[in-house]
Amino acid sequence: MYHANSSARRRQPLLSFVVLYYLLWFRIIVASFVVATGAADSAHVSAARNDNDNDGANANANEVPQPECSAASLEDKGHCSESNSNPSGSPPQPFTSFHHLVVLVHGYMGSDREQAYLGEAIMEQSELILNTTTDTTRAARHQFCIKSSQANKGLTTDGIANGGKRLAEEVRQWIREEQASLALLQPVPSSVQTIMTLSLIGNSLGGLYARYAVAELQDLFLGSTASTTSTTNIGPPPSPQVQVLPLVYCSTSSPHLGVTQETYMKLPRWMETTIFARTLERTGADLFRFHNHLKEHSKDDDDDDNEVAEDDVILNMCQSPHFLDGLGQFQKRIAVANAYNTDFLVSVASGAFLDQYSDSRHYTSQHDQAAQMDNEYAILHVTTTAQQRQEPSSHNKYPPPPKTLRSCVEALDNLGWHKIFMDTRDALPRWTQLSLSNLLPPLKSKDPRRAFYTSQELVHQFSRYGTLLPVAHPLNIANTKTELYGKLTQLGRPIMDALAKRLVLDMMDLSEQSSSSSSQ
Repeated sequence: MYHANSSARRRQPLLSFVVLYYLLWFRIIVASFVVATGAADSAHVSAARNDNDNDGANANANEVPQPECSAASLEDKGHCSESNSNPSGSPPQPFTSFHHLVVLVHGYMGSDREQAYLGEAIMEQSELILNTTTDTTRAARHQFCIKSSQANKGLTTDGIANGGKRLAEEVRQWIREEQASLALLQPVPSSVQTIMTLSLIGNSLGGLYARYAVAELQDLFLGSTASTTSTTNIGPPPSPQVQVLPLVYCSTSSPHLGVTQETYMKLPRWMETTIFARTLERTGADLFRFHNHLKEHSKDDDDDDNEVAEDDVILNMCQSPHFLDGLGQFQKRIAVANAYNTDFLVSVASGAFLDQYSDSRHYTSQHDQAAQMDNEYAILHVTTTAQQRQEPSSHNKYPPPPKTLRSCVEALDNLGWHKIFMDTRDALPRWTQLSLSNLLPPLKSKDPRRAFYTSQELVHQFSRYGTLLPVAHPLNIANTKTELYGKLTQLGRPIMDALAKRLVLDMMDLSEQSSSSSSQ
């Protein structure tokens, strides 16, 4: 693994990337006005499909080889590892194996190539871990299959709900196909029980698509009592035998709280609603939380109460049991956010759902090094504790609590999360960095292993401006939606390598733990 600050020449493409990045956003704004007047701007739909077969041919022999970003490997059929149920040649013994279906979900104006590097890194890390383990039985238990979503390619302007439904139907179809393939490969009777797991990794808007899709897929989850909740009603309902174990949900730089008053440069509300929310169509209205039936809170309400709409999908996804229950069934939830305003598009408060009025506790993970992401730019790991959600009583004479950003933040935190804060300022030229005070030590509880920060402390610290070049949004995921993007975001590859390793280990450990607990 190479590090960005180890060589000055690796920073040379950054200035070109910054210019390209700002030109891209100028184009987005111009295109949004064209869309508003009825013109069709489909230039962003077309994506280059050239494989980079020779990217690593001239790599230094002392560097760890980087996985190729081959778009073909993640298109259509995806990329699956080999299955070896009996590597030692000994008589098969009864055991449980796991078929890990990992779905990558791109963001606004993205494509199925956006997370190609992460997909290849997951495959490489899984093969490395399984091939180097001394436990041959464990190596035979896990197979990884990576799918890159194409359901919303070129269709990211019609709202979170529509995109989430399309994604859900695509994942539902993949689950059917994978289950059918497993049934053909596994002899009957068999000494091996295969459990299919589902993990979703959403980048930017893709993280919201994934959260919406999870609610639509609950009827497929192992142990779920939910009926088929999908509102798309495309095709026959799946067989009861077609079920999966919801394993890991991960978002990278996703605007969980929307983007209203959360942009790099704070915009007046009138500008958000009259320009961006309207011209960026339904998705813009969702992200800026602007709708036709907008309701204003009175001045007597809490200071953190912003405008709330009847069809505010951002807040509804934080409060409705329909959305919380599905997300809560995953064995682990991870949110990766960019600190110190290094992300032009998604603030740290929205990416890690923090609120300046919330006392929600975020416990440090310093005592648990094994659970951390091994990368120099991951400056803080914290976890929130899962809480039992109180079901509203029909006999309760008090009205339900209002839908506010604070209640949204705390409802999500109560599901239990692993939050990772990234700071990639050292990867940028030094003249672009702004000096900041160091992170204060966490508050101490009675148990020294349970030190914590509050939500308001984290948002106060990480919302400060730390750079003049806020390019972390595409850089940190090593965005490869085009060949040029892939070259300009190479500094983000070590981050994705570390995240891929963390995800693979989590998937293996959590699936085995779930199987062990269910068998007892």
